[in-house]
Amino acid sequence: MDFKELINLAKTKKKNIAIITSIFLLLALVITFAQPLKYRATTRLLVVQEGSAGSDVYSISRSNKYLSSILSEVVYSNSFFEQVLSSNYNIDPTIFSLDSNKRMKQWKKMVSSTAVNDTGIIVIDTYHPDRYQANQINQAIAYTLKTKNGDYHGLENKVSVKVIDRTILSNWPVKPNIILNLFFGIFFGVLASFGFVKIYPNKEIKILPSNIFSRKKKHVYEDMGNGNEEADVKSFLEENNLLAKKLEVEPTVLSKEEVVEEDYNRFSEEKNDNADEYEKLNGNINNVF
Repeated sequence: MDFKELINLAKTKKKNIAIITSIFLLLALVITFAQPLKYRATTRLLVVQEGSAGSDVYSISRSNKYLSSILSEVVYSNSFFEQVLSSNYNIDPTIFSLDSNKRMKQWKKMVSSTAVNDTGIIVIDTYHPDRYQANQINQAIAYTLKTKNGDYHGLENKVSVKVIDRTILSNWPVKPNIILNLFFGIFFGVLASFGFVKIYPNKEIKILPSNIFSRKKKHVYEDMGNGNEEADVKSFLEENNLLAKKLEVEPTVLSKEEVVEEDYNRFSEEKNDNADEYEKLNGNINNVF
């Protein structure tokens, strides 16, 4: 089956494609909102190394790149984490597990540290459901890198870390990315639906049982007639409508009691004058039912 044939088949199987795509979209929504929404705090730092006499700019830039890559990885270490917690920032320690392994996994999910190419710039992103905590943790990381970076290299005071962009807080949650997740849900839903119609070109996906409406129809017939055959109900309706026309009333489904009552009201004034005609008409009604 070539691409053109697949497109033509998809046009005849729009229902299948819509159902499968909707299922994937629903799964994307469930996965997205099953996890807490998180805000982001971002800080940009610059690693600067003092140059000595005779040092060329290229060597210094390469050294800054090396130092920024080291410090960006140091952020994920247990020792750095402990230093962040012991800083003077208002970080809630209860948000972290007491188990050291789980605690570090939480930390790595919460913090993102990236060295930007050859610039010597480090970008620190912190994610947390509470904007205040995201801000406090992010500032504590920047402060620790500024004051404790000498613990992670051997250049002592020759290297300094400077804040070039102070902490910026997102106004809305950025994790999970709702728009991106919905896009992937639709994208993979369309792919899966096209694969389905290609493998099963004659298959129809049904959300509801095919006989649900026929069952409902049967119950209606049972309420209207004797519940055995549709033909009996149709016959009952035809006879009722004929009798209704004879009585000059609206054609509708009338019970025996309703027809007799209508007949009685209409002919009660003439009953004394024409009793025989009334009895004959009443006998016709009994024959119908």
